[in-house]
Amino acid sequence: MVPYPGPYRSGEFYLRELPPLRAVLTGEAGLALIVVDGYVDLDPNGRPGLGAYVHAEFGPPVIGVAKTRFATATHAAQCTHPGTTTTLCRSMGTCQPLRTS
Repeated sequence: MVPYPGPYRSGEFYLRELPPLRAVLTGEAGLALIVVDGYVDLDPNGRPGLGAYVHAEFGPPVIGVAKTRFATATHAAQCTHPGTTTTLCRSMGTCQPLRTS
C-alpha cells in the first residue's frame, strides 16, 4: 500500500506519481523502456517532469505521453491517435510506432 501523496500540484506531478511507480518497479530487472502518463521534460530547457525522475531512478529510456498539454512544454510533439480526436503530447520519442526489430 502506498500512502496518499496529497493533491495534484502543477509542475510537481512526479511527487504524486513516483511513489506508486517505486512500489511496483523497484527490484524489476531487465526493463528496456518505460512509458509514463506524463511529461519527461516540462519545458525545452529540460525542467524535469515525471519521466525524468523515473529515468533517473530506474535507468531505462522513458517516453512520456500526456493527455493534457502542459503550457511550458512547447517542445512536445502533439499526436492524434488514429480513429479519435484525442491529442497526445509526447515529450520524448516521435509520433512513429516503436520498432522492436
